[in-house]
Amino acid sequence: MEAGARSDGLRGNVAVACDCGMEERATRVMERARVPKRYEHCDFESYVTDLVDGKTWTTQHLQSLKNANLVTQGFVRDYPGSAEKDCC
Repeated sequence: MEAGARSDGLRGNVAVACDCGMEERATRVMERARVPKRYEHCDFESYVTDLVDGKTWTTQHLQSLKNANLVTQGFVRDYPGSAEKDCC
């Protein structure tokens, strides 16, 4: 932790998490969630739904992937306490 100026205009300092502490916390969160290392880089922006090749993947697969993405984004958006993630 490092000292930082208060953003609320009051006098005094507050504790602010340093970058190394945030990295350690992120690592612990991923480990506790048991996210495999191969998926650590994944996010909603890198989620691919355009796999239709007419042979292996069909338009039905495409629709299922899009639905899964929408349901998952809704779950994350509506998860209790999720508004607090945007503050820091």
